[in-house]
Amino acid sequence: MNEQLRQAIDAIQLYAQQLPEDDQNRIAAHLLEDLKMQKQTTVASQSRPLTPREFIEKQYYEGKLANIPTRRGWTQEEKEEYEQIVQGLAGGKP
Repeated sequence: MNEQLRQAIDAIQLYAQQLPEDDQNRIAAHLLEDLKMQKQTTVASQSRPLTPREFIEKQYYEGKLANIPTRRGWTQEEKEEYEQIVQGLAGGKP
């Protein structure tokens, strides 16, 4: 790490220590999000195509997806709720 970067980090740390903890947490969350975006950009700029997982994560971090899908199955409660919605849209027909 070069000296200029080290001085900048030290200055940021001194400034951050003066902030309320909530503000420190908010800033840390934003910095981590920015680092994740940079990682995604780096992955995207490589010569290989994105994996499906990388593509989904990239879409999520760009705000194009509300959540990252998981491979878990539906719970019984979720299945029942889905069936109720389907029946409601179908006019109550089973």
